[in-house]
Amino acid sequence: MIRAYDGRGNLGPRGITANTISAGPTDTDLLRNSAARQALDGAAAMTALGRIGQPDNIANVVALIARPGSGWMTGQNIRADGGLSLHRALSVAVDRDGGVGPWTEVDRRALWPQLMEQLRGPECEG
Repeated sequence: MIRAYDGRGNLGPRGITANTISAGPTDTDLLRNSAARQALDGAAAMTALGRIGQPDNIANVVALIARPGSGWMTGQNIRADGGLSLHRALSVAVDRDGGVGPWTEVDRRALWPQLMEQLRGPECEG
């Protein structure tokens, strides 16, 4: 992205935008051959969608930001990680005594389904 933007604004008038995609764990040969099954299962459990991504998931995000109607979006980093970054953001939260501290992995696993249910709300049920 830095190379695409020269700092003088010469690219925007030519319709050139520069964005990046930060993909989460994606089911590829490289990932399957380099990560233990337990690590893959753990990563899947930490996503809001309960699975690791597929290459098509990332390709669809690329297509979304590359389409003609997205020309106003530039200089952005798009996280395509199935909600993994949301899970990481919850690593520090208000603890039971009202202080701020890191959650344990047990707390995260126990509270994640409850959090997701609250975020979905009753209007999404059915």
